[in-house]
Amino acid sequence: MHPEVRSDEPGTCPICGMNLTPVDPLYTCSMHPEVRSNKPGTCPICNMNLVPMEVGADNARYEHDGTGLEHDDAGHEHDASQTLYTCSMHPEVRSDKPGTCPICNMNLVPIETDLDTGEGDGPASADGASGERIVPMESNAPNVSNVSSIFGTLRMREDAVALAGIQTTRAVKRRASREVVVPGRLSINPNSQAMISSYVSGRLEEVFVREEGAEVREGEPMFSIYSPDLISAQKELIEAAGSSVFASARTRLLRLGLTKEQVDWIASLEEPEEVVDVMAPVSGVVTAVHAVAGMYVKEGTLVAEVADFSVLWLEAELSQGDLAVAMQGDSLFARVLRPGVADVGWSGESEERVGSGFKGFDLVTSVDLVDPIVDPVTRSGRVRGTVLRGDFRGFSGSDCGSGNTDGVGSWNDF
Repeated sequence: MHPEVRSDEPGTCPICGMNLTPVDPLYTCSMHPEVRSNKPGTCPICNMNLVPMEVGADNARYEHDGTGLEHDDAGHEHDASQTLYTCSMHPEVRSDKPGTCPICNMNLVPIETDLDTGEGDGPASADGASGERIVPMESNAPNVSNVSSIFGTLRMREDAVALAGIQTTRAVKRRASREVVVPGRLSINPNSQAMISSYVSGRLEEVFVREEGAEVREGEPMFSIYSPDLISAQKELIEAAGSSVFASARTRLLRLGLTKEQVDWIASLEEPEEVVDVMAPVSGVVTAVHAVAGMYVKEGTLVAEVADFSVLWLEAELSQGDLAVAMQGDSLFARVLRPGVADVGWSGESEERVGSGFKGFDLVTSVDLVDPIVDPVTRSGRVRGTVLRGDFRGFSGSDCGSGNTDGVGSWNDF
């Protein structure tokens, strides 16, 4: 009738007066006393052999099974409830009187328990007994199978949960995101760079682009050259007019760096031009000049370099640990100030929230390349994105604040 009543010697139930009956000994784990078994075996958590429990209130030789003395339930009424005590850290410990936990020596706290059902008094809630929170215990630890069947359900009163500072949330499966603030740099995209070289040997009569930063457009003259090879090729085209070799003579001049318009104009002449202009093959900004007027050049001599600044690379240096989790498609943001403008104290807000004091522009792109090579000195690697903007002149090579994130963008000042 009252299985919570235990004793280490024969006797009667102190509640109803019925005889106590003997029970089999219990076995427990020395490392995990919460593990109980009515037969020898091994601990399902650590695989240690279970040992017999000492005879006591928790391992009594006798229990109440409802047989023995005659008992008339109608003759009297039991208390509807009895105050039991438990441990906040080890809820499997129960006692009918105050004391300390045999496991951790913490003071036992009272709980109201129905004698017939063992549930707390008051109306049942969605979480369990009134004022309790039910926490299922599960684990994927090695050598542990069905831990929840060993420990059962953890019940804690709301005040105990608040006292222990326990917070719970529903687990979801998703890729963890992390913001990484790193220094960045704008660099020229090699795919938008053009090397202006001489196709023939000769003497440079004039170099029309004399300094870096000059802007040129496709078809504008870069330099003029006097070359016996060009004079010979022009003469061959003029003399081949109307013949079967005219097409090959025309092709030769095109391969020597002249444009179609120049070749058509030369074909209409009676005498070849001694000095010929070489035109820019692309539009862009001059990034380097390697020759001056009066200089003798050979075939393949580099005269100037031109780059299209509307397409640049945004490169950021990540530590080896951050580089390991960076992926193509991750967001890459940067803020670039215009040359000669001091930082305005921007601290991560968008451009609209910074105000009119900002004199630069923001760049937004995604990671195109995660460099697999790590610098052996700095232990860092490079991630790169491509940025598009109408006017980058004066900004190539600029340092900038950049943010690389695992799926979530981040701004940074510099």
